[in-house]
Amino acid sequence: MIPFSYRRISEQFIDELSDTVLSGESLVLLGSRFVGKRYLMRRLRDRLKERLAGPIIELELLVEPEITTEERAEEILRRAIASADVEIAPQAPARTKLFQAIEEASRHRQGPLILFAANVDGMTYQLAQLFLQGTRVQVEEGRLIAVLSGERDFRDLVFGPNSEFTCANQFVIQGYEEDEFSKYFLRHSHDLAIEFESPETMASQLWRLSGGNIHTLRAFLLWLVEKRAPLRRQEGDKVKDTDALTSEVVDVFSSLEGPLASLYNRATQSLGEEPYCWDVLMDLIRRERTPLVWVNDAPTQLELAGVAVREPTTSGVQLRFASPLMTSFIRRYYDDRRFGNLYAGAGDWDKAFEQYLLLDPEKTIQPSSFNERAEVSATIGALCSSLYSESTKHTSGPENIAAIESLFTRGCRYVLGFSGFHSGYTTRGEERWAGSEFQPTLSRQAKMNANSSKHCYQRSLSRPSSGGLSRPGIGISC
Repeated sequence: MIPFSYRRISEQFIDELSDTVLSGESLVLLGSRFVGKRYLMRRLRDRLKERLAGPIIELELLVEPEITTEERAEEILRRAIASADVEIAPQAPARTKLFQAIEEASRHRQGPLILFAANVDGMTYQLAQLFLQGTRVQVEEGRLIAVLSGERDFRDLVFGPNSEFTCANQFVIQGYEEDEFSKYFLRHSHDLAIEFESPETMASQLWRLSGGNIHTLRAFLLWLVEKRAPLRRQEGDKVKDTDALTSEVVDVFSSLEGPLASLYNRATQSLGEEPYCWDVLMDLIRRERTPLVWVNDAPTQLELAGVAVREPTTSGVQLRFASPLMTSFIRRYYDDRRFGNLYAGAGDWDKAFEQYLLLDPEKTIQPSSFNERAEVSATIGALCSSLYSESTKHTSGPENIAAIESLFTRGCRYVLGFSGFHSGYTTRGEERWAGSEFQPTLSRQAKMNANSSKHCYQRSLSRPSSGGLSRPGIGISC
């Protein structure tokens, strides 16, 4: 298995990749969204053309609508071959229809074709597997040199026991080196007619804040244009790099509603689907750096989400936040309640309640804002499902409902926001209630949660079982 190399984009790195391709070796470029893979591939393509490399076929596979059929993928590949001015010589059907065009194009050539395929995981997973299988055959037979890029789904396609492409040098992109970032900054600030009192200092400061992320740089320059537009700036009026500006940038750019919303939404969505990384994320929030406990050198989900990067230490390898802006956002977004909701959604209620117990009582009321409604609704749904699941594990009778009652009462307290409750069960048509009288000291939000949820609980948990008996039922009294 070819090991992963972790790199930042620079002129030297582009030259190294160019040398690798010209020596006949293929490349895999992994990294988070907006980290610079597209820019790197464009620069590498231009460098290869400068060095008179063979025909370069360019594929963009993250398109709308999504590529879901082999026929459409073949059509896109044939168009890309035609755009590269490569002649296709008809021949007998290829082993896979998708790569018949490649075999036809390389039939009378002395050397291999060069294929650039961006966002391979933009296709359906099964089609991406087929694409990589065909690419590997062409590479191993010397017909093709491939430069492929992708994000988190791409990792499992090129690494591990089920990988489909194990014949390439593998790189994980972690952002831009400062020199490359500064050149980009100076070029685009000039294009937008923004003058800085000290452009080099501003570029260095922004590189540090963003962790060398060009998407953040572009968003900053556009934000600055909009910020200055209402003010009648005189010619020669320059932007000053001040502590006040830096503080404002951190505040604005670490908000989920700010200019980096697409970046942060992508990251939180990705992390929300990977429970195994939540404990590491909590440790990272507490300590800013955490030892990397990983059985191989493949990138973790935190890295592919753009949240963390790895760095070597004297004692091994550790993860740290990708940037100060990402640090600020993650600490704002992932509080104890959100971690509790994540574990609840995954059905791990013990860990969920560990997180909820860390909250101040008034912070257990959910949602605290309109944007959290969907998350709270999903958590309530998870609670209903878990309660019903528990009810199917037990026979009727008070001695067998302890687990249900424990989950129910804690759910009422920490998910719905009740400050008092009483519970009961039904067996053989007889209703029995236990506990203290319910004290209606609910907040307005808790009452709204109760009204929207109580019928769901009653329907989910009071379903008849065989033999005329009833499963233990839970009722809510408001």
